[in-house]
Amino acid sequence: MKNRQGAGWDGGGAEAAVRVTSEGHRRSRRASASAVATLVNLGLYQVGWFVAIVCAAGGSPGWAAAVPLGLAALHAALAKRTANELRFLAVAGLVGIAVDSLVSALSAVAPRGSGLLPGLPPLWLTALWVQLATLVRFALRWLAGRYLVAAFLGAVGGPVAFLVGERMGAATFPNGPVFAIAILALAWAIATPLLFGVSRALGGGEGSGAYRFEH
Repeated sequence: MKNRQGAGWDGGGAEAAVRVTSEGHRRSRRASASAVATLVNLGLYQVGWFVAIVCAAGGSPGWAAAVPLGLAALHAALAKRTANELRFLAVAGLVGIAVDSLVSALSAVAPRGSGLLPGLPPLWLTALWVQLATLVRFALRWLAGRYLVAAFLGAVGGPVAFLVGERMGAATFPNGPVFAIAILALAWAIATPLLFGVSRALGGGEGSGAYRFEH
């Protein structure tokens, strides 16, 4: 009887150990897939941003818009909730048009190229907003609900990105860098948390913020 009980306990312990090991492997695979997804997400964004700035500065606004939009489309195709992600990216593009139109109207920034309609920013600039939005549910999802932190990062990151773009020749500051930085910091401090608010409002359900290759 004791031997049977001992065998039963040994069998149960072995099964528990297998379950724990299996769960550990699954968690490890999920963590690895998540890390790869973050790298893919950041890589697509960085490539799109760099190509857009170089092409805009070089007088190729078509390529400056096409490359980041194409990479954003690839991102959406990889996302588990493609339709919802595309909807969010489209709204983010509208947010970008509103922000950049206001910034240009205030003569804070004069980007190279012209918009599809008078008063609108160049398409490549809107494409960069779309690409920025690809980070919101992925590499930057840790900012969700942290609106003050998002506002601070936007107030810093937005002007820095424009300063780099200006140095590379993709834009100019008609009223000088100080005025431009002040306007950009305010605009991006509002727009960045707004993107996270829009993302939350649109939802996306289970799988939102994950790529298809993640399990």
